[in-house]
Formats: sequence, structure tokens, C-alpha cells
Amino acid sequence: MSLDIKKLLENTKPFSLLSEGEIDFLSKKAMIDYIPRETVVIKEGERPENSLPYSKGAFILKKDGNTVDFLEEGDFFGDTALIFNQPNDFTVKSVEDSIVLLFPEELFSIW
Repeated sequence: MSLDIKKLLENTKPFSLLSEGEIDFLSKKAMIDYIPRETVVIKEGERPENSLPYSKGAFILKKDGNTVDFLEEGDFFGDTALIFNQPNDFTVKSVEDSIVLLFPEELFSIW
């Protein structure tokens, strides 16, 4: 399976609101990754290395062992922890095989 990162960004809000140059820049920095079902991606209290908006799949957010949210296609996780340079508030676990876009931490120190 092949995904075109630039096309994905052009068709996904809020990225679709960016200029062509900004989308080009992000598409060169982003990476695509596969996350198998039942994988803990970030543990509560850990600081993520990447923000993970995703294009396909589903995740749950847990706090103190309790499910507090269900994320679907187009949702983000890890971004707030990177923006504020703090540990993640939730454990994030995949509930299906998922495809994600990884945005490296360095992008959050640019803006």
C-alpha cells in the first residue's frame, strides 16, 4: 500500500487550509507508519517524540486505566504534549490496525 503524504494533507483539515508551500514542507517532514492492533503508542506520563495524526484506524485514550475517549480517522494525539513540552496526559492504544502520519518534534519548535 502506498500513501501520498502531500495528497493526504491537501485533503485533511486543518492541513488543507495551509498554503501549497507549507503543505510541501510538511509532506517532506512527515513519515507514514503502521501501528498494529492492541499497541500502546504512548503511555500516560510519557513525553511523545512525534505527533500522530492518523489517516486510517482507531485508538482509545485512557487515564488512570479508564477509557476517556475514542479517536477515529483524522483525530490527533501527542500534539498537545509536544506543543507545551510536557508528558502526555493519556495512554493511547490502537484498537485496530492503523496507519498514522508522524510529525517530528522539531516541527513544533518552528511555529
